[in-house]
Amino acid sequence: GGAKTVIAYFNDELLKKFDEIGTIKYNNILKVSDVQSIDYPNNCVSMLLNKKAKEDGVFRESIKGSTIVSCYLSKEDEDTANVIEGKILMDRKLQEKFNSKYDFRLWSEKYGFSVPDGVCVKGLNELEDKLKVLDSKNNDINNLWIKLESQSSGTGNIKVDNYKNISTDDIKNKINEVASKIFDEDYINNEMQFIIETDININGFEEVANLGVEAVIAEGRVSVLGGVDQETENGKYLGSKIDENTDKYMKEAIDCAIEAFKAVSKEGY
Repeated sequence: GGAKTVIAYFNDELLKKFDEIGTIKYNNILKVSDVQSIDYPNNCVSMLLNKKAKEDGVFRESIKGSTIVSCYLSKEDEDTANVIEGKILMDRKLQEKFNSKYDFRLWSEKYGFSVPDGVCVKGLNELEDKLKVLDSKNNDINNLWIKLESQSSGTGNIKVDNYKNISTDDIKNKINEVASKIFDEDYINNEMQFIIETDININGFEEVANLGVEAVIAEGRVSVLGGVDQETENGKYLGSKIDENTDKYMKEAIDCAIEAFKAVSKEGY
């Protein structure tokens, strides 16, 4: 057997490429759904695994006693571990800070790894002052990305174009449109952590590739697995592929990412 990789849907050509380079063995893949849609919740492997483990006795028995290993452990992962009489890799509450864009930006200041210019904001009441701080860093900023905490695949990303021509209240309204679906008003105004980042396509810079680097991070050790070219649209993650960009820019991407991985390891991941 060996470790199993659980997927909901995937590009078969990419899976075979992973098998070829030894990242994921094709015969060790567990498909939990045949859905073609990438809309939530069809793109949530944890939810689909949980459903299949509860409804399919043969499948449940085949993974009995397993350890659930996920990039971000959810309550569904915890429930699945109980259903299959297995366990999860760690207490999921301990991992929350490692899925925090807010903390990640603070670590970039502490350890010096590269991220786009930006600021951390705690509550909408801080927004106006933090925009002034951002302006002081770079007067040529025009377009912004606002990113809420713990929202995956770009669902918590808000693009603000020509923000200097928009009032602070209008920007707050844009944030509220998303945040009010998740949090109450008092929390949004005073406690909600989020970040504001500058769009990288400024001052003559142009995005040449959007690469994701994957690694196993353990205490005192980082092992890079590889990476893929990421497909996005208006900040929303659509999927990944291996193409000419992967080969052309991967070394630079790894060199940049590994410093962030080391920082996360030092913080206790």
